[in-house]
Amino acid sequence: MKGLLRLLVIVLAVAIRLLAQPNSAPATRLYSAYAEASPSGTAYALTIQQSGSVATRRQIQFSGGAVYCSVACTITLSIQGTAAANTLGTATALDTRAPSASASVYTNSDAGTGTMICRYVLSAGQQLDITPNGLHLGTTTQGNITLRSSVISGDVKLLLMWSEPQ
Repeated sequence: MKGLLRLLVIVLAVAIRLLAQPNSAPATRLYSAYAEASPSGTAYALTIQQSGSVATRRQIQFSGGAVYCSVACTITLSIQGTAAANTLGTATALDTRAPSASASVYTNSDAGTGTMICRYVLSAGQQLDITPNGLHLGTTTQGNITLRSSVISGDVKLLLMWSEPQ
C-alpha cells in the first residue's frame, strides 16, 4: 500500500508540473519568404511588405536572409521602396502554431528601390548569408524590405526571414 501511495504522489507531482508548463505559442513569430528565378537580361526582387491597413500592421524585425546567383551579380538590400503590387508570393510560418503573417510577400517584385542598406557583389555560383543588422519597420507607415539582383541572365535564389510580434 505504501508503494502504491508513493507512486500516486509521484504521478500527481509530474501531472502538476506538466499542467503548470506554458502551452502557448511564443509572443514573436518567425516567417520566411523564398523565391527563385532564371531571369534573362532583367533584375529579380523579393519583397516583404507591411499591411496597408493600420489596424493589421505589425512591426517587422528583419531576421536574416540568403542569396545565390549562378552568374556574377550584385544584390541590394533596401527598405521603404514604393509599395509593391506584383506578384503575390507566400509567407511561410516557421512555427506551426503561428497565425498567418501580417506582411505580404512579393516575388518578381515591382517595389521601388527605396533606401539601400547594403550592397553585395557575388561571384558566379556564390551563396551569401545575410545576417541581421537591427533593421526593422515600425507600424506608423507602410514599409517594405527588398532583396534585388542586378540585371542578369542566370539563376537567382533569394530568401528573407523576419519576425512579427503577435
